[in-house]
Amino acid sequence: MEFKRLGLKDLSLCRPYFNLITDYQTCDYTVGGTFMWRDYFKMEYAIEQGVLYTRLYNEKGERFYNLPIGKDFEECLKVLKNQAKLDGEPLRFCTVPESLLQSIKDLCECSYYEQEIFADYLYLSEDLISLRGKKFSPQRNLISQFNRNNPNYSAVTIDGQNVQLIKEFLDKNFCVSNAKSDFEREEIIKTKEALDNLPNFNFVGLALKSEDKIIGFSLGEIVGDVLFYHVEKADKTVKGAYKKLCNLFVNEYAGKVKFVNREEDMGDLGLRKSKLDYNPVKILKKYVVEIK
Repeated sequence: MEFKRLGLKDLSLCRPYFNLITDYQTCDYTVGGTFMWRDYFKMEYAIEQGVLYTRLYNEKGERFYNLPIGKDFEECLKVLKNQAKLDGEPLRFCTVPESLLQSIKDLCECSYYEQEIFADYLYLSEDLISLRGKKFSPQRNLISQFNRNNPNYSAVTIDGQNVQLIKEFLDKNFCVSNAKSDFEREEIIKTKEALDNLPNFNFVGLALKSEDKIIGFSLGEIVGDVLFYHVEKADKTVKGAYKKLCNLFVNEYAGKVKFVNREEDMGDLGLRKSKLDYNPVKILKKYVVEIK
């Protein structure tokens, strides 16, 4: 099997395969979750007999496969076992959804461990839209403060006419040169790429403005009954901007889906607290599985 480095030009070729997956609920099997991180993880792909195979590398250079898309896993497993044997490397899958772990264990002998920092936070759409109840009072209070301090706020759909303004906001508030890590740097770079290619990515986006000035924006992707929340950036000096942006975004795009996935915290304790504060209905655990 011939694997090639995954590039932006391959998006249209791979999209039909991602469209086949509507029940995983995890971000790793979406266009955004794959293509925004393809360079960071040095992703490669191969298409053979109607199956999309993808693999990636961690910072140590260790190779991991994603679950193949297109045919029965048992059949694909035989193909990948042969490939791993030819490569002289172990066959390892990463970010395997907990919902599929037992099926793999039933098929073959394997070992596994949880990837805690890659767990996704899943919410009921109606919860994030309405923010009803005592458990959401902190969010409602911050939104009220934002409304009082920014009476002339507005929300606008991101399109070709305002993309440049969004990128200028990103450069001013989240400059690549000020990134605290390679991960953060890559997120900024690929967010710009997504903004320049919104029709290809098929993202939905919303920008928050105050006094006609952009103070935040969000990008997401709808797959099946889930709105995936790929990017959320706001001016940290504007109190309540993040909470207001989130509420506006889900009201605009999550009304016809059951769930919102706000994705991983990557081990950032502040981000983890923020995601937990929104009262997820489920933490979607993921695993590394090595086939014996």
